Order: sequence, then structure tokens, then C-alpha cells
Amino acid sequence: MLLTHFRLKLTMAVLCLSALFPLSAILAQQGSGLTIRDDSPQSYLVVDGDTLWDIAGVFLEEPWLWPEIWQVNPQIQNPDLIYPGDTLELYFVDGQPRITVQRGGNAPGISTSRVNDTDLPVVVLSPRVRREQLLSPIPAISLESISSLLSNNRIVGVADLDDAPTLLGSRSDTRFSSEGDIVFAKGSWTPGISSYEILRPNGGIEDPQSGEVIAIQAKLIGRATILDEENGEATLIIDSNLEEVREGDYFVVSEAMTLSSQYFPVPPMFAVDARILDIEFGRSIGGKKDTVIVNLGRQDQIEPGHLLSLQKDDNLVRDPTATNRLLSFDSGSEMLTFNGEIYGRILIYKVFDNHSFALVLSSDLPVSLNDRVITP
Repeated sequence: MLLTHFRLKLTMAVLCLSALFPLSAILAQQGSGLTIRDDSPQSYLVVDGDTLWDIAGVFLEEPWLWPEIWQVNPQIQNPDLIYPGDTLELYFVDGQPRITVQRGGNAPGISTSRVNDTDLPVVVLSPRVRREQLLSPIPAISLESISSLLSNNRIVGVADLDDAPTLLGSRSDTRFSSEGDIVFAKGSWTPGISSYEILRPNGGIEDPQSGEVIAIQAKLIGRATILDEENGEATLIIDSNLEEVREGDYFVVSEAMTLSSQYFPVPPMFAVDARILDIEFGRSIGGKKDTVIVNLGRQDQIEPGHLLSLQKDDNLVRDPTATNRLLSFDSGSEMLTFNGEIYGRILIYKVFDNHSFALVLSSDLPVSLNDRVITP
């Protein structure tokens, strides 16, 4: 099944964190909370389209706790990779739940059988012809929704657009330009870079705790390539456009979208108390699979792959029993604080200096602006 997180192909930052702090230590510090679902099956057949996160949720109330029940089979080649056709089986050892994998013939070089007296899987090695493996292991998290969102939106630093080259006009002397048109711009170009994204600012993002504008929200309009540049004045050709390009749009270095499909959520080793800054670039309410912006970043030691919880604000409730019931309700009634509901999980997948993008993995309530973000 889902192998230990330090062997998954996470981003380099998550790999470093995993090497320093094994997940078992994280779980020991934060408390397990391990609960097998009431409707958990005894076995599960992996099919195309599955993800490790989805499968963990079949067995566990909290999918990120899967390493506590994953039983590594040392005889199986690459036990951290599971494939369509594999079977995951739930069993118990001294009352503790365990899950193990039986290869379904799709993984390279093995077959499996069972031993009646132990009821545990063993591996039978068999001769085989060496061949290319055509079947890919299932990913940890599906990132299709992230990829489609990131293709159209950007977040840039407040000062990043100050010296960014700006579109001045076009060869056709029209107000709007599109693919294939020649345009002219002026500004500070990055040496050695010829490919640029065309962005249009779409408002600032404020930190709800400090009120400070920490980033600029921008829309990706298109892409262009420099044909000629001298003293900051450049001629470019528009390679592609999502909207009509117009005067005043900015040119920034193309962002390399190298998101891994092998994220597996790992809670940070430290306490987090942050807020939701933005939802799907301008919405006030969100839900599962939406992207949110969190006021946490590199300066807070946040890394791609970190799992965090969503929590509503605390509730203040008057306690009329704290005063003489014969007096009026408002005369001296005490206020009691009830903790806000923890209602969902988010996965940090892209980190900036002081903010991050996160995917909502689960949500029992609507996600709202200014909701708390905490360590699970």
C-alpha cells in the first residue's frame, strides 16, 4: 500500500523534512487519533484512477495516519508503489490494525499467495522475461484541479511588478493584441531569459491579522518571446493568449510548473495558527478541491506537502446561570468560549515567502475567508 512517506517522490523540501523527522516521531508528538472506519473493508482492490489518499480514506477516518497501519512486505519489490490490480488487506496483530499488499500481477516480477497458519501474505518469486513496465503506480494525490487552476492565475510579490516590463503598444497600432502579433514593451528584463508570461494585476491580497498587503493577485493573459531588446526596450511576439493582450499588461519570467503527483500529506512538526486569505482567487466561500491562499510561507518553515486543519473561529456564548436568574439576562452574565469546529484538511502545494497555495482535501463545512489554519 502506501509506503513510508520518506520514499515517496515528494518535493525536495518535503524529502529533507522527512529525513530529519520521521513520521512516526510526528505521530508520537501529536497523538495518534488512529481510528479504523466502521465501514472499512477487509480487502480493497486497487483500480485505475485511485490515489493513495483516497485509498487511505477507505480504511481510516484520518487518511494521513496510514503509516501506523502499513505493514511493509520486505520480500516485495518496491512495496511503496501500488498498482491497479493489487489487493490491500486489513488484518490485526495483537489487536492492532495492519494493512499489507498482495500484488495482482501488475507489479514487476512477483506473484503472491497466502499461508493458512499465519494468514499473512508471502511472495513467490518466478522466472520472467525482462520487459519495460508499462503500468504506472498510482499517485498519492490527484493534482488535475491544481494544474488547471495554476494555468490561469498567478500570485506575485508586492514589489515584483515595480520594475516589470510593461506593454506599450503593438505593430498593428491596435488597442488589443493576440497570438502572432508583434508588441513593444519597456522595463527591466531578466538577462538570458527570452520567454515571458503576460500578467494583468487583479487586486491585492491582505493579511487579515496585520492588514498588510502581502501579495498581488494576477491573471495569466498569455505568453510571449523576446525578438529583440536594447536598453530595456524590447520587441516581442505573442506566442499564445487566453484573453486579448492590451496596453499596461506586465511581462514576468515564466513560472516553471513542476508540481509532483507524489505529494502525500505530512503534518508540520510545529504548531501553526494562520488564516485563509483568499479562496479560488476572489471567492468568499469554498469547498473540497478548491484552492485557498494561506498567510504562511517559507519564512514560517512551511513546505510543499504539509497537511493542515481548517477550523472555524471560537464561539462566544452567554452563560445566564452565572448570575441571579431573577435579574435581567444582560446584567453581569458571563461569556463562555467554545472552540470552533475543526472541519477539514488542506494540503500545501506551492510556497512563497509569506503565503502559500493549498488544496482543500476535505471539508464538512463551507470554507470561509479568515477561517483558522492549524496543525492537525
